[in-house]
Amino acid sequence: MQLGNKAVTALESLYAEDKVSIALFGDSIVFNEQPLAGKSLHVTHFMKKLRRKGIDKVIIARGVTGTELRNFCLKWRLPTRSPVPIPTSRQAS
Repeated sequence: MQLGNKAVTALESLYAEDKVSIALFGDSIVFNEQPLAGKSLHVTHFMKKLRRKGIDKVIIARGVTGTELRNFCLKWRLPTRSPVPIPTSRQAS
């Protein structure tokens, strides 16, 4: 859980209007409405995973918890387009 909480803390400096957005446009990735100039191997891999999952945009709202981020990341370990839902802490209550 420590990693999720560290990620929440790191996100605080990235919020634009109470959200962080990541969008795919063709071979480009846009972060908070700003295109990223260069792509590292990690960014390229992340983009491929999003495409395989059928995701073209991710929005993380201010107030997300470490548990929610952890559950979102766990989703990456499941097969592409898995029908198995990963509950967030809001859904688990």
